[in-house]
Amino acid sequence: MSKNKEYIKDSEELLRKYKDKLSKIEASLKDAAGSEKKELLAKSKELKEKYKEAENKIKELADTAEEGFEKVKDASVELFNALKDAFSEYTDMVSPHNIKENIVHAKDEVIQFGKDRADEVMHYGRDRVLELEEHVKKNPLASVAIVAGVGFLLGLFFRRSR
Repeated sequence: MSKNKEYIKDSEELLRKYKDKLSKIEASLKDAAGSEKKELLAKSKELKEKYKEAENKIKELADTAEEGFEKVKDASVELFNALKDAFSEYTDMVSPHNIKENIVHAKDEVIQFGKDRADEVMHYGRDRVLELEEHVKKNPLASVAIVAGVGFLLGLFFRRSR
């Protein structure tokens, strides 16, 4: 395989990878919201345009004769560098968005966890109070005796501590 054909093959493979990235970007844009979505959509459109230019340049490169190949190759290198830079810029834009989204999600999970535990504690306490009420109703004399005994012991304790 000639160097030119090998270069075209490598470039086409690189384009396939960029196409996969564009698909992932489009899928992630569905989750974006508000002004961030507008900004990300605009950048996504720019990426698609640069991708299309690179794709056309590779087609032109494949149709170019040996003598003009280097000139078209140099132009394609510039386009691929621009495409790579555009993807890099997009990644820089998206990263803070994802971090913010993850922090908000984690905060919501922590809040929900706290609410769930508070509900569990409240129900546990309520159940123990109900059990105590039932015990007192079933054994009123024993309950009065226990309370009187505890009161007597506390009285002794506080009298001696003076």
